[in-house]
Amino acid sequence: MPQVSPIELALNDPAKDLDPGMLKPEHAGKVMVGGAYLSIESIRRDQRLGVKAPVTRGLDDAVLEQLLGYDLGVG
Repeated sequence: MPQVSPIELALNDPAKDLDPGMLKPEHAGKVMVGGAYLSIESIRRDQRLGVKAPVTRGLDDAVLEQLLGYDLGVG
């Protein structure tokens, strides 16, 4: 059975980055949408809070490498 999570806008301005301080305990279990960039600090805060998924316009491959612990070799 598919898992369903509520979706919530993290911020209204798509040009702003999703900063770790914007994420609150009440976002646990939700899909958070918004922001131009997602940093490793924001991802780590998402994990600590129990956010189901952050959705932004982008992140650096270095962030994925830090998160996964290895280089994906995307070319």
